[in-house]
Amino acid sequence: MSKIGKKGRRALIALTVVALMAGCFVAVGLYAKNEINKPKFENNEPLVSSVTKLPKSKSDVLAYLHRLYDDAVNADDVEVSWHTDVKKSDYADPMVTPFSESDNKVIEYVLKQAGGNLFSDLYPREDGVLKSADKGVFAFDLDDADVLSVTAEQGEGNNDGFYFFTLEVSPDVIDDAAITAGEVFAKYKDAVSGAFAVEDASVETQGVRMSFRVERQYDELASVEITRSYRVKASVRPQNDFTVMTSGGDAPVTVEFPYEATEKISFYYYGAYFTQNWFAIKPGDWQAIPARVHVHADEAQENFKITYTSSDPDVLTVDEDGVMRVETKGVSDETVTVSMTLEYDGHVYSDDITVYITTKEVKTGE
Repeated sequence: MSKIGKKGRRALIALTVVALMAGCFVAVGLYAKNEINKPKFENNEPLVSSVTKLPKSKSDVLAYLHRLYDDAVNADDVEVSWHTDVKKSDYADPMVTPFSESDNKVIEYVLKQAGGNLFSDLYPREDGVLKSADKGVFAFDLDDADVLSVTAEQGEGNNDGFYFFTLEVSPDVIDDAAITAGEVFAKYKDAVSGAFAVEDASVETQGVRMSFRVERQYDELASVEITRSYRVKASVRPQNDFTVMTSGGDAPVTVEFPYEATEKISFYYYGAYFTQNWFAIKPGDWQAIPARVHVHADEAQENFKITYTSSDPDVLTVDEDGVMRVETKGVSDETVTVSMTLEYDGHVYSDDITVYITTKEVKTGE
């Protein structure tokens, strides 16, 4: 029998490798085809749905926002927090003064840098207030005539769970005279007293814009922002080292400047909710319940109680940590309802979710 030469051996090895690779490709192709053709679990019900259909007209938007806001600020289980941010620079309208350009830059620097958040700190700040309507939160009492225009839309992507509303409000809702007579303006005059004594001042409201963010799955306000834009005209008398800015020494001068304050209100609702309407799981699998449970921050465990129940505990069980486990034997396609109850601070909150137990493949994300 003749021997195979080096070239022949190489050719044989190459053919063997090709054959093995072809076999691998065929196996992978068959596996992929089998995976693709496996029956998939399908459900046309949305994972997340809105409690209320998105309102569009001015009247419907206002009625919806009034209901949510009034409910939140009068509730004993909704923490409301608020503060005000003041814009200190980058205004479209310039400051008007009799001073030189370099002196104006000094004033702008003083306004921007004095005390860091000094001007924002002049406004009320509260955190985690229950029944906030009785404790100074913004009184939302606008009617249709007060609102110039509205926009209403559902968010997209990461914001899909929210409704967004913007109200352009008539400046007439603001009592300009009350601003200069109020406590905040008095604090403002005191804050700048080292540089200027404010002898007289008037405020003209240029615009009011309100922005609302609503968690549509729960009909809960997430946040409200009220931006008020003003034009301030004041007679001021330079003080101390600032008297050099005027040829008349400490004689009063008139200045005009823009001013914008944004009041920010946030809401934290106690309660227990499932974060989606349903989900699917295969026999033998386990999964944490998709739930949102809110109590006061750092609340002691003994002060609230969470319980979970299954409509068919022989098929699906839920432990005290909210982890579900599905039996592996004798379980076919069926539906189980899981209930969650939170007992906290005199309230009982409950919610249900539908669990589809299926032997079919479950799509990623479901």
